[in-house]
Amino acid sequence: MDLIDVDEFLTYYYRDPTPERAAAVLAWCAASEHVADPRSSAPTGYFFARLAQRHPDLVSEYDRVARDAPAAGRDFVAGILRQLAGGPSGLTNAVDRPLVTATENDLLWAEFMLTGSHAPIAALIGQLQRPDIVREKLELWLCSWFESVFGDRAEACAQLHTVAGIGCDPDGRTIETPGDLDCLCMLEGVHLRSPWQFAAIRDALPFRLTRREVELIGAKATAQWSLASNANRHPAVLEACEDARAGSDGPVRALLEEIVRTAHAGRRAFDEAMALLERAKGGDAEAQCRVGTLYREGKGVHRSAELAAAWYHRSATLGFPEARYRLGECYYLGEGVPEDEAEARRWLQAAAEHGIAAAQFRLSVLTDGAEAFHWCSEAAKQGYAEAQYFLGVRYFDVGDFTEAVHWYRKAAEQGDAGAQYALGDMYANGYGVPPDAAVAADWFRKALAQGDDAAEEDLAALLRSGKVAARDQRERDLMHRSFERSVPWWRPH
Repeated sequence: MDLIDVDEFLTYYYRDPTPERAAAVLAWCAASEHVADPRSSAPTGYFFARLAQRHPDLVSEYDRVARDAPAAGRDFVAGILRQLAGGPSGLTNAVDRPLVTATENDLLWAEFMLTGSHAPIAALIGQLQRPDIVREKLELWLCSWFESVFGDRAEACAQLHTVAGIGCDPDGRTIETPGDLDCLCMLEGVHLRSPWQFAAIRDALPFRLTRREVELIGAKATAQWSLASNANRHPAVLEACEDARAGSDGPVRALLEEIVRTAHAGRRAFDEAMALLERAKGGDAEAQCRVGTLYREGKGVHRSAELAAAWYHRSATLGFPEARYRLGECYYLGEGVPEDEAEARRWLQAAAEHGIAAAQFRLSVLTDGAEAFHWCSEAAKQGYAEAQYFLGVRYFDVGDFTEAVHWYRKAAEQGDAGAQYALGDMYANGYGVPPDAAVAADWFRKALAQGDDAAEEDLAALLRSGKVAARDQRERDLMHRSFERSVPWWRPH
């Protein structure tokens, strides 16, 4: 059993109820790092408690799981058993609980995935009907006499529009942006903003949000996000949203329209992902690797670094070279699995030996000396631009400028900005090639177009020297700015 089996059990239990598997799945969860994350362990614990409430004979099996589990897992299972201590009626259905934070939304999804009931979906849709806190407070602020006397309403409105995309007319004292502003502050479309993005928007609001208000906004926004995320995976969710849309109006209807539109727009990608998933479940190693990438990128399925790593592991175990590279990267970066350099090297080595250039280059970073040079050379010979650039650096460091130019050129011609700058530097200084300011400037320009700051300085130096002429006003401005930095007393008239 692995994470893929566990996810299938927990997500689609209502389609294929198999309570006899519950103890084995719970044992896997109790032995994993899953229990250390309160956000995921709370709905999982609720799921198993409700399952035992429906099948009381599972309680004794849970007891056995607790005895065999590690300390953290034992506490997790003990928490489930405590929920059941009040007997069959002691555990309150998530549908009947107050909906205050995003955690209650997670419990509603656990209830739906256990039972397939329409009630938790209706409760989640009901979250969208909550008052728009941000809009109400913004309207009050716009009409405040205190702000009109002592504040700069126009500046605050401009800041709010820049950071949050919320438009206001400070003179007419009206909000120009339609829709639910609570969700707009926390979502981009139907995708959750990062915590720092929301923090920036919260700081831009010309009023303070209380902790309770932030919790309510979060509950509404995550309800919309989760409904959109599950609308394709669970047809009953999409059907419920379409039915609710027909009976709604105003901002609530707009939120439901966005959910339904996103689901239909992503239907083709979802169907393709499901077809690939069926092949993967049948043991097709290439399909397993591709499914891993779908989960990593969130294409057709929900984004999950953990499931991506699990699918890469299945494929890599079957010997698929690209999956071995991807799994090695997961361990190297700590994506979906704990960061582990030894495991990263093991899987990258296996992929590199099968000729995966990206694995060869990554292995050159993780090793040193002759081994690092060997793997960098192997990747460079296959046309891997980053490896070609770094191989050029290695040759430059030992004074073999001819070989350095050779590898810089190969990488530069593929668009590697670092190599473009390095090749320009070789021409500017006559390392490994005859000096040629015009050619150097051309390579600096290409690197600069990709944002290379060093190329900007060196191009400016060539322009100041008079060895090359500025092509346009932008380059003339670059030359003048360079003069100002190098000669502080000099100012153009």
